[in-house]
Amino acid sequence: MIRKINRLLRNVNFFLLGIIASALLLLSSGCTPDYGVTVEEVIEVIQEHGDVWVDSFEQPQYVDGIDILWIIDRSCSMSNDDLKLIDGVEAMMSNMPTSNWRLSMIPMDEDYASDWEVFPLVPGDTVDDAQDMLDDLPQNTSSIEAGFDSTIVYMEDNEYADTWMRPDAGLLIVFVSDEDDQSNEDWDDFAHWLEDQRHAVFVASIVNVRASVNCSPTPSALGTNYEDATNYFNGVLIDICSDDWSQGVKDASNVTELTEVYTLSETPEPDSIKVFVEGQEYSSWVYNEYFNRIEFIVLPDYGTLVEIVYTIEPEQELDA
Repeated sequence: MIRKINRLLRNVNFFLLGIIASALLLLSSGCTPDYGVTVEEVIEVIQEHGDVWVDSFEQPQYVDGIDILWIIDRSCSMSNDDLKLIDGVEAMMSNMPTSNWRLSMIPMDEDYASDWEVFPLVPGDTVDDAQDMLDDLPQNTSSIEAGFDSTIVYMEDNEYADTWMRPDAGLLIVFVSDEDDQSNEDWDDFAHWLEDQRHAVFVASIVNVRASVNCSPTPSALGTNYEDATNYFNGVLIDICSDDWSQGVKDASNVTELTEVYTLSETPEPDSIKVFVEGQEYSSWVYNEYFNRIEFIVLPDYGTLVEIVYTIEPEQELDA
């Protein structure tokens, strides 16, 4: 899962940047800061020398296998999305590693989730098996779409879930609904509960997104709570109104993979680029000027913070 942060640090002398970062590390008394290149506190004492940009992301936590749970709204209004849904599930299955994953679907209804017993899809299963699983989900069971509550009930109260879900594996949750979550749990309470379930948690949501360019859902249909929970985990949001969910689902299935290539958000002065991993300067990378991206020769390790610092070419205009 990539946690991305872009920051413009104005009026920083790039020559002094390494000195500043080193000084801050010495002052940290061995504690790792949230961001290794935290130069904002000292910018005011530095004379003007141009603009510095920082792109940041976090490598995902290491997982030994992954359990995937799709929580699916099967109300009447979702019936036209079955083809896109099964195409999305197929895209995820084909994009997963060849071993050590398990995928199940449950209805977005906590009454059914409490005793839903279906063996998960595993490597070697086909899209026909996925279609059978989807067809078995009950339809039109409730007028309340409660994805958060259904997830909690399934994982906490359904004994069958314990037969296939592994406490030491990563967990990927995928919500699918054309309505917002109507659970008793607030999204932030749910997010805190979820992150306590596994050491590595990933979330994706296929919902009516606020920034949709494909349709104009009513305010009540916006998946705001799902969107907020997904953003909390820096997950993948997929516009339910889009014609094809496959690419977004593939992105969601890549959340456990280490980032090998990172496209910069601005055009740098190539000689100015510096890469930091956990606040320490890192040298195992090359800059591909044609694609404006950093390509790692040796990948930064799982769970590490990567920061790419550079000065911006003078002709670029930024919205401050």
